[in-house]
Amino acid sequence: MRIDRLALREALERATARVAAEPIATDALAVESLPVGGSVFAAADADGTCCVAIATRSARVRPPALRLETLGAEYGVKYQLRLATSTDDVRVSVVRCYSTDHNVKGLFATFFSAVLESLSDAPDDQELAREIDRWVALFWRLETPARAEIVGLVGELTVLEMAKDTAQWVRGWHTSPRDNVDFGLSSPPMEIEVKATVSQERVHELSIHQAQGRVGAPRYFASVRVELRETGTPIGQVAEEIADRLAGMDELRMFWKALVDVSGSSFGAFMGQRYIRDVSRRTLLFYRAEDVPQPDVAMPLPAGVSRLRFSSDFSSTTPVETGALLGTR
Repeated sequence: MRIDRLALREALERATARVAAEPIATDALAVESLPVGGSVFAAADADGTCCVAIATRSARVRPPALRLETLGAEYGVKYQLRLATSTDDVRVSVVRCYSTDHNVKGLFATFFSAVLESLSDAPDDQELAREIDRWVALFWRLETPARAEIVGLVGELTVLEMAKDTAQWVRGWHTSPRDNVDFGLSSPPMEIEVKATVSQERVHELSIHQAQGRVGAPRYFASVRVELRETGTPIGQVAEEIADRLAGMDELRMFWKALVDVSGSSFGAFMGQRYIRDVSRRTLLFYRAEDVPQPDVAMPLPAGVSRLRFSSDFSSTTPVETGALLGTR
């Protein structure tokens, strides 16, 4: 089953508007038909919570209900589905988005359109639950603090949107939150740490572990200027355009998971922030880690010293050819 995420988002908005205009009973859902054979509906419940209702077959064991702060699911429940012109009592599974944030609702539509594409034509409760479980970590991370700042996220998204093989870069993006680099690619092997700044100068704070790469994988710094401005492009729009370039479901899930890992509970605010996209694209430059100014420090660090950070001015360093690294040359 396949439905465009934008079409799903619009249908969810229509269903929510109907409940606001005409309240319904707690055992009812205001539903909007979707072009997937009449078994899936965009919906809103009596509380005005947007959700998707899907007719699933009964499984031998009904999955337990799911309840997170932003996501919920219940399987094999009887609801009165209220279309604009008819009402039917139907056994459905219902997946809810409890957030009222526009950007989180957009993520919900993206997530469920991907879930539908992975389902068979006549799924049972267990099949739907398995697909939901693949995405649960994404919504759980929405309840945790952000791990980065907006400026840094813009820098990383700029690298992703400029890369030719988007899927390869997504697979290497934030493989571990404890990594010293933002991207670890395997073919060809290389590591990229992105440094973004709102300053006109390319002065970045580095750690000694970032500056000294591991043997066998050349390390680079990507330097990006970021100009935050209300007249700019929303980060969420750029993120969706990058996601649209990903054909594989695994890469799509990896992309949104990495994005939410970075932004956490600030996801809505991050996606709504605007920046001058062309400035970041034009100012993206790459530098060899060994070429940027850094202190002469022997590794490993002395006993009792665990971290060493310093500011490095890249302005006197010659950048490498950007297209060669991004695969655009």
